This record gives sequence, structure tokens and C-alpha cells, in this order.
Amino acid sequence: MSNASCHYHCGHPRCHFSVADVHKLSLHLRDFHANVDVLEGYAYFDRNSECKNSGCEYNKASDHFHCVRDDFTFTRYMSMISHEREAHCKDRGSNSNNSSEEDSCDRPWMNQGIILCAD
Repeated sequence: MSNASCHYHCGHPRCHFSVADVHKLSLHLRDFHANVDVLEGYAYFDRNSECKNSGCEYNKASDHFHCVRDDFTFTRYMSMISHEREAHCKDRGSNSNNSSEEDSCDRPWMNQGIILCAD
């Protein structure tokens, strides 16, 4: 018989949430993923998951995200939207004549099924 504890992992892309209680996983799926899509190029880590980024101040201490393209680390979801626009959409707009690509860079959440309200 093994001493390893049973645990569950979220199956959403780029989400590294894991927990020993299946009910907490259900809450994560319902509460977190109903409101947040982790954009391509980013990864989400909960406070119990090892992000393996050396020097990460949030590792095993706080829920956080990493941009896998430039090591930008943050805790607020909206920082992902801002970072994507400011750091990764600049070059795409100047190198492309495709207005729909430029438009999606202005609003990266459009391709992720996210609707932001200004209220």
C-alpha cells in the first residue's frame, strides 16, 4: 500500500491547480473557470502548486500567473489582459495588414470567450 496521498488536478489548459479534496476542485471549476480563461502564453498556479520559477515571490504563497514568453509574474487576472496588449501585441499590429488580427490584439479576451463589463 502506498503512502502517497490522492489528489486531483484541474483539466483546463494552462491551469496548474491541484487539491486533495474533490469538492474543492468542483468549486475551483465552478468559481474560477466560470470567470477566468487563462490566455495562451500564460500559466496559472494556485498557492499549493509549485510553479518552479526560481525567485518567484508568489511560489507556494499566493495564487498567481506567469507569462511564459517573458517571465512576467502577477496575481490579478486583469494584469494578464494589460500585459498581453502592452508587451505582446505591439509588434503584431505593425507587421500585419490583417485588421482582425490587430483588433484581437486590442481585445485579446475576445478570442477566449471572456466578456468584460465596464460597470
